[in-house]
Amino acid sequence: MKTFINFKKNLIFLFSLGTIIILLTFTSTYKESVIEGIDVCCNVLLPSLFPFFFLSSFVIYTNCFQPIAKHLGFVSKIFGVSKNGLIAILLCLVGGFPVGGKAIATLYSENKITESEAKILSYCLVGAGPGFLVTFVGENLFCNKTLGIYLLFANYLSVLLITFLNCKILNKRSKKPYIYNSIEKSSDYSLGESIVNATESSIKSSLSMCGFVIIFIVSNNLLKLLPIHTELISIILEITSGVINCNHILSIEGVAFFIGFGGICVHFQIFGIIKDIHINKVFFFLMRVLQGLISYVVMFILLKVFPISAETFESINKETTVTVSSTIWGSFALIFLSLIFLVSINHKNNQEVNLCAE
Repeated sequence: MKTFINFKKNLIFLFSLGTIIILLTFTSTYKESVIEGIDVCCNVLLPSLFPFFFLSSFVIYTNCFQPIAKHLGFVSKIFGVSKNGLIAILLCLVGGFPVGGKAIATLYSENKITESEAKILSYCLVGAGPGFLVTFVGENLFCNKTLGIYLLFANYLSVLLITFLNCKILNKRSKKPYIYNSIEKSSDYSLGESIVNATESSIKSSLSMCGFVIIFIVSNNLLKLLPIHTELISIILEITSGVINCNHILSIEGVAFFIGFGGICVHFQIFGIIKDIHINKVFFFLMRVLQGLISYVVMFILLKVFPISAETFESINKETTVTVSSTIWGSFALIFLSLIFLVSINHKNNQEVNLCAE
């Protein structure tokens, strides 16, 4: 065992040394990649995901979903989750990839779900949202909103099926299965405190997410320097740029598979968000592969039963250019969020408020 550990450390050292040499050799490439990653984070990811990060934490801190959850007991029993766990499923379906993990982490930190339930949900709630699939992939890449809706349906069905199977099977194996009733809230927060806590927690999660995105975009661009085809490697590593690079070489079912898989970058984003919940990373990876396979099969069936004309996919054989522009509303939202952040810092310095992170 000691020999294996030493070999592992030596391998990591050699990899790190090789990476340093590559970065020093291709300085301009990695600098441009970092700029590209920051641009993707600022113009694509943060505008679309930060509001959902904030709202997922806000509704949990304020406990405003409890009146609705009381009427959804039959749904929670069908899936084998608690009523509080049900809100994490809903937020995952609405918000997209990291939002489910964010909701799970906040619920767990607030003692609203048990550790057992948090682990099980962490294996399941990984899926793209409607903004990414319908608008970005469907309309922008393939010029067809219907295709985006197909991908969204395949994604939703894969997430729900994975959740149903895992909660039913793993919950039965647990020695202390969680109950369907919500766990009592450990702390009561005012509206102001909920806004401050949700904002600070969301900023931390967003920065972690952006860090992983930048690292993987740099990796993807450095891989392009190799004298081999790296398109499939890029979509395995990072889903957003990978879909752009591979939409002309993959079938629609193939795109559905990799969206269900999520990409290694998304996996690491979720690991960072749920760092206080100790999960089996190998099992998590296997669940992503299974989710990709389910998405592939569902998409295959949809296209057979409800085919889309071939003319729709002309953009697949063309080079895709994605443009993002700023708007006055985007600028207003950025200023507003900045003000909230400044208020949260001042609030923290002047009052002894328990600011809850993940």
